[in-house]
Amino acid sequence: MIKRNTALSAAVAAALASCGGGSDSGFDGPGKDQPPTDIQLGGIWDGTLTDGNSATDQNVIILTTEPIIGDTGEMRVFTLQYSVQASGGASTDVLGLELSGDVTRFTSQDFSIGDDIVTSNCAVDGTFDKRTEEGKFDEKSALQGSFVCDDGDDADQEPDIIVFETLFNPLYDRNTAIEDFSGIWNSQVPGQGVTLTFNPDGTFNGDLLDSTGSACTWTGSISDIEGSSDRNLYNMSVELSSENCGPSLGGAYGGLIYIDEKPQERDSIFFQIDSGSVIFSIEAFRNQ
Repeated sequence: MIKRNTALSAAVAAALASCGGGSDSGFDGPGKDQPPTDIQLGGIWDGTLTDGNSATDQNVIILTTEPIIGDTGEMRVFTLQYSVQASGGASTDVLGLELSGDVTRFTSQDFSIGDDIVTSNCAVDGTFDKRTEEGKFDEKSALQGSFVCDDGDDADQEPDIIVFETLFNPLYDRNTAIEDFSGIWNSQVPGQGVTLTFNPDGTFNGDLLDSTGSACTWTGSISDIEGSSDRNLYNMSVELSSENCGPSLGGAYGGLIYIDEKPQERDSIFFQIDSGSVIFSIEAFRNQ
């Protein structure tokens, strides 16, 4: 999936800053100034971002849920290098072309350390580009823009500007079902390991192991997103045991999850969950 990503150069970042990112219309074909009433807004988006702190390109996955028009949809962001993890809400203008919102950026979490989690608030400004005539997304569609993040407690610090450029991933439209998650999944997160066992009804249980071998028990379930039951993106609810996860991690978490089934490779799942103060962004693989 990440092989489709294009490098985000300084020239692209400058172009996004100068022109607001994207074209003046997100619709191709006849009647592009009058969008269809049934506009698709949810999606799985992958590409690259440049974090102002590191000035390096990183692979990123962005998840958006429907409906967003008239309400606030969920938005989740994570890089596979775990340097940028964020969750929050976003909405669009009435034409479904401009995306705006606010997300909370979390520091990476190693739960064996137990340090206080540092968060910062980020304003989101983005543009959807190149829809089909029906208002849908395909592999040519793009979501690009920026996050402008404060520095937490340091009011004098310049905001961190993160620029992203992503393409719609057709995985979102793949015909999947909750029972497709059935089985045992193992993560390959540095310093941590997650093993989850999913049942056909979407319930699951498992353990998070830290670098010391201590186990943190997970229980939870996944469910369809209202209005998007035919999409490959699901709600995920998790309870981390306060007894063996500790007070800093124990409690209720919520987020999003999707599955990538590959004929010639191991299936994988991607999910991000957070409690409002702690966040996990994990890729796990089906146990063969």
